[in-house]
Amino acid sequence: MLKRIGPATTVDHSKITSDNASVAIQSAGFPRPFPWGLEYNCPVHENWNIVHTGRLIPECHSIYVCSDNCLRGVIMTADEMNGQSHFSAVMPSEKDSINGRLEQVTIDGVSRVIDRLPYRPRAVQVFLVCMHHFVGADPKYIFRELEKRYPDIFFMQCWMDPIMQKVAKTPEQKQRYQMMLPVQPLEENPAHVNVLGDNLRLPDSSDIARLLARHHMRIQQVQDCKTYDKYVKMGDGWLTLVRSPLSVYGVERMAKASQRPYLYLSVPMTYGEITSRLVTLMTLVCQKEDETLSLEQATALAKEEVNAFAEEEKKLCDDAFERLKKTLKGRTVALDYLGCVRPLSTARLLMEHNIPVTRIYADAFDPMEEEDFLWLRAQEEGPVIVSTNHPKSRYISPIEQGNPDDVLAIGPKAAFFENTRHFVNQIESDGNWGFDAVKNLIKRMEEALLEEKDPEELVPLKGLGWENCVE
Repeated sequence: MLKRIGPATTVDHSKITSDNASVAIQSAGFPRPFPWGLEYNCPVHENWNIVHTGRLIPECHSIYVCSDNCLRGVIMTADEMNGQSHFSAVMPSEKDSINGRLEQVTIDGVSRVIDRLPYRPRAVQVFLVCMHHFVGADPKYIFRELEKRYPDIFFMQCWMDPIMQKVAKTPEQKQRYQMMLPVQPLEENPAHVNVLGDNLRLPDSSDIARLLARHHMRIQQVQDCKTYDKYVKMGDGWLTLVRSPLSVYGVERMAKASQRPYLYLSVPMTYGEITSRLVTLMTLVCQKEDETLSLEQATALAKEEVNAFAEEEKKLCDDAFERLKKTLKGRTVALDYLGCVRPLSTARLLMEHNIPVTRIYADAFDPMEEEDFLWLRAQEEGPVIVSTNHPKSRYISPIEQGNPDDVLAIGPKAAFFENTRHFVNQIESDGNWGFDAVKNLIKRMEEALLEEKDPEELVPLKGLGWENCVE
């Protein structure tokens, strides 16, 4: 498929080091080692798309206003996830898009869908598309009219506009921000901390949840909300945490409007960064419990608690790594950006524990991973960076890369390209965070070594784990 290409001024060509599908990390540019251009779309679809994410909101209906050719993929996704009852479409004709009536067709089409639904949705996500940009439609007018007609429904202005992918916020960023808007500030509850903007639920075993529980605080997540009213009541949280880089834009705007703090807790995998992030979190907690504390005093208390916690966790992780190395029996590891939110951090963690990582499948990196990138580059035998989108990626041969039985893959794209039956089938770090994420990853790696799976049967399936998050 064609890749959306932004203005030349947005591309730093000095950071692009490879015209091929792979490059040694010592020669790779950061954060983008491969150029934009024609794009290979490999048959790996376990990541979530805007259809899956939209279904997280309870009592919410999704309406896509789109021509039938582009809508095909969305309809197939809805069918695959058995989500037809929460999904509708308005399909303007070519005539509608060129005669100046697209705005009215959108308003009337959405209205007909709502009027014919067998239930009354509390919220509706309306997805406008590329054609609305092409004809200069006024989205503010569209939603203003819809809100007049249906004052009891909360409308979320979403987009499915890949033409804007490289020059504006992505459809995922826009959607996740809109999904946060119902969570308006309520009377603050000092015992409630929100986790927003993530597809997968943060487990109760996570470092974050366990440390907060020590201070009689509990986490609120959309995955635990069975009703729309319950979701809205998350507005009483005094602090918002976000793990996904796609949701930082929305959480920043939400926090600014509510005048309440937020923390972007990406998914670090190295011991030092995990500890540092936890200290930042617990400093806020200590200040919330005792507002008379200075920043220095709160930080000191947080460090004392987190360092004691981290020492115990590091011992458990180190013991698990020793068992893993015996089970690996000389196998190397390949991993990808779908399986690991922070692929460079994950690779560094493994290599720090003498587990060789030979290949990292990714096309670009989060700037937050620069320190991990430099650490990996400094290693005598660093990994090779392999593109998953480059046109030449379709020629990648697992046979040329080595025996698939000698490789353990982490993530579906690594499993596909390596053609190995030993792989950790996960996306987005399986929702895990911190030392708990390290322990869970090691456990799943051990399981993958003992149990074979067929990548051809698994990796084409869409939305891994979706059924575990939504009823």
